[in-house]
Amino acid sequence: MYGYIVNKTKQKQPGHPMNEKINPVEAVAKAFYDLQDGARGWDREPEVLKEPFREYARAAIALLHQAEEARQIGITPSL
Repeated sequence: MYGYIVNKTKQKQPGHPMNEKINPVEAVAKAFYDLQDGARGWDREPEVLKEPFREYARAAIALLHQAEEARQIGITPSL
């Protein structure tokens, strides 16, 4: 529904990053990380620092899915 996984195949260059599927958990985790003051760069951080952001991302995505399901059946979710 939200287009979490995108495959941009219109690029003509093999191996171009835009041809890769976007991992929704990584994308949201990186966005949360980037909101921090003094963020040094997602790709430069150790896995142990990235994992809490991935957990937050999974939770946020799950909440979005729950809200979408509730909307489809006509329930207003309480937060």
